[in-house]
Amino acid sequence: IDSRVKSQPYGNSITFSSKDQRLLSIGGNGIYGDALLALEFRDDHKHEDPGHGGKDEQDEQHVHANDDDEEKEQEWSWRHLDRLPCHRYNSSAVMLDHGNRLLVAGGKEKETNLNTVVLYDFGQAQWSELASFVYGRRAAGVYCDQFAQRVYLGGGIEDEQCAHSVEWYDVHKNAWNLMQIPRTRFSHQLHPVMWLENSYMLYIASVCNTRGYGLETNCCEWIDLREDKKAWNTLIETDLLKEVFGFSGKLSTDDVYLVSN
Repeated sequence: IDSRVKSQPYGNSITFSSKDQRLLSIGGNGIYGDALLALEFRDDHKHEDPGHGGKDEQDEQHVHANDDDEEKEQEWSWRHLDRLPCHRYNSSAVMLDHGNRLLVAGGKEKETNLNTVVLYDFGQAQWSELASFVYGRRAAGVYCDQFAQRVYLGGGIEDEQCAHSVEWYDVHKNAWNLMQIPRTRFSHQLHPVMWLENSYMLYIASVCNTRGYGLETNCCEWIDLREDKKAWNTLIETDLLKEVFGFSGKLSTDDVYLVSN
């Protein structure tokens, strides 16, 4: 990991591009908070000089190269792709068009939770602004329905409070919708996971602060988007510390706990 990533102590969003088989790092709370970085696989063999000797000499070099294959390291390295239009950390990022474009929503700049959305086109290497959503938030969950061209944004932190609202974005209309999905029952505040099943069952899951004394409850809820009177249904609500680790009580950020099995 090079200095550009080391200088971002926290808050950089990570998403995966299946098209290019690489990780993308977006923003962060550091001097490279406006950086778009890609973690790419570098094969040193592709950049080797084949040599300019005769056939025998080239054959000998090829043999030695094969002998050294297992010793040579194939590395992953970070590459700077572009700069974001503004510094932002704890944003929500998702790929569109099967990896051709990157959508970055919300996050925080200085002391402000953002409701702005930007789109990066990898073919044109250019950013563009999209419609803003209603509630500025950071650390929200995000999911893209590639078939319907909809992006769902839910949970996170809004005005320093847990956000229960869920909004969705229509890619074709460049418009956000809020009123069609009710508020979640639980507080999914730190980058919850969102996904869609059968194009109409929307899920959101996270480790939630539902008891008011620490992030210890593992919960998942779902909603049927086809219903007129939509309501969230609880799928899992488990006291994670008690059920998994046998620990009962309040965790302090000043303490360190060691769990072994």
